[in-house]
Amino acid sequence: EKRLAELNNLKVGDKVKVQSGDKKETLEVEIIGIYETNEQAMGQQVPPIMDPANKLYMPHSTMKKLEVDQGISSVQVVYFLNDPQYIDAFKKEAKKSNIDFNYYKLDAHDSL
Repeated sequence: EKRLAELNNLKVGDKVKVQSGDKKETLEVEIIGIYETNEQAMGQQVPPIMDPANKLYMPHSTMKKLEVDQGISSVQVVYFLNDPQYIDAFKKEAKKSNIDFNYYKLDAHDSL
């Protein structure tokens, strides 16, 4: 996020190290983009992990390398479609992938 990048003097092309929750794995990743959000932390004493400005977006394959325990994950993948008419086609295409849907849930979140 832009605030996180500015506080740490980071820019696109820089490399940073990210660590797994149990601190046993460390990966070096390259910053390929920086986003900006107006979302604010809920409350004043929010742990840093819950601060929207501390979110990192990275490929699922990279996140898998940082998982602490098989079957336990704090990873949530969200896809935004341009039109709800594409939901069924997206689901069909996703099911052709190598994603383990016994481990991950695929939900359209399309109800109001």
